Amino acid sequence: MNRTKLLIENFFSYGFISIISKVIPFIFLPIITRLLPDTSNFGVFNIFYIIVYLGFGFAFLGLYHPLFREYFEKDDQKYKDSVASTSFLIVFLNTSFLSLLLVCFHGYLVDVLVTRHVALLVGIALFVNVNQELMLLSFKIKNDRKAFLVSGLLNAISQKVITIILIILGFTYLSLIYAMIAANALTIVYAFFRNREFYFKGKFDKVVAKGLLKFGLPLIPVSIILWVNQSIDSMLILRFLDLSELGIYAIGMRVAYISHLIYLAFSIGWGYFANATMKDSDNKFMIGRVFSLAVAFVTSFYFIVFMFKDVIFNLLFTGDYVSGVYVFPYLLMGPLFMVLILILEYQIIVAKKPIYSLLIHGSICAMAVLANLILIPKFGIVGAGIATVWRYLFCMLFFMVLSVKIKKLIVLDKRVYWLLGIFLGLFVYVNVVGVNIISALLIICYLTMIFVIYYKQVVLFYKRWKN
Repeated sequence: MNRTKLLIENFFSYGFISIISKVIPFIFLPIITRLLPDTSNFGVFNIFYIIVYLGFGFAFLGLYHPLFREYFEKDDQKYKDSVASTSFLIVFLNTSFLSLLLVCFHGYLVDVLVTRHVALLVGIALFVNVNQELMLLSFKIKNDRKAFLVSGLLNAISQKVITIILIILGFTYLSLIYAMIAANALTIVYAFFRNREFYFKGKFDKVVAKGLLKFGLPLIPVSIILWVNQSIDSMLILRFLDLSELGIYAIGMRVAYISHLIYLAFSIGWGYFANATMKDSDNKFMIGRVFSLAVAFVTSFYFIVFMFKDVIFNLLFTGDYVSGVYVFPYLLMGPLFMVLILILEYQIIVAKKPIYSLLIHGSICAMAVLANLILIPKFGIVGAGIATVWRYLFCMLFFMVLSVKIKKLIVLDKRVYWLLGIFLGLFVYVNVVGVNIISALLIICYLTMIFVIYYKQVVLFYKRWKN
């Protein structure tokens, strides 16, 4: 197996797929913001999605990564089918139960959400969203890029078209919620007819179920902690500020989603690659080389986009939405750090040591809450953005210490450390002074340094891919 070719093809294939499917919402965003000039509409939708996202950790029972991991444990196809079918039945039944509970007791969510009707939709959205993610997981495991592309396009186009139609019909924030549910339901229908045998070919196996739950249940707290990490900023913005400010913050996040495309492309391809190569004798050295290149790529990408942040927001938005540019640089870096965290953490997952993920994410969760409590009252939504960067940075550093220094699951070149140091120093500087001649020259020097250091390695990767 040509590992270089597998990695590059997965990254660029899924990268292209992610960009194609996610650029559509990005194109429609200026249209929708003009149709919904009140930023509070996005604030309501943001809170709604956060509550639905909380249910993911409980609904999946931590089986997302274990399903991926156990599917590649043996070459026996019968075993693979049992893993898929068993996982599907467990998650489907659990999701159905949780969704029914949320529908029956939706009244308790009214204080957080705007109306009883919106609260009622939480249970329905959880059921649809979890089952959509479960069905799409089969495409990732089978590395079915074409199906993943079609499903992404179907979801993106249908969601935005439905949103615009509903806005024209007079709906406001409900247009965003209804469109999300409807688009995800359509994606489930496509995925079911495209790949239904994946989950229904095998039989439920109690032994497999026990193994999956033993691996997955300890990851539930990790999922909850991740939810807190990713949602605490929005919840506290609502607590200390208002829905309009939260809406501006949400727009900053949506534009920063361009970096999330990098993470999506990498994470989807990385899961297959990491599991397929986990037993290779030089795995820790190979992962270290990939991490080094990833550092070079994500930091370069950040500075290139940073240079044009003001142009992007002034071109796309009007009114209060333009203020999202102040939080954009911080939110842009979060998903890029997630790429590096994924590489490091996946070595822990492959080694079946989920307790370490729990400890690290738990520590980061406490830091995130404290940072937001201090920074949001003082700096507003910019404080939330700064806290977000701190959260991801310290998470990456903790995983580096664990996977590289303590468990020695990855071997890193020394230049990675000083490269990260230079990046962090320049990151702080450019975000303090903004875009000017000096900051632009420093960024150009940094990009030149990256090119000189990694040019030969990139060429070598390209030659291996071609061969």
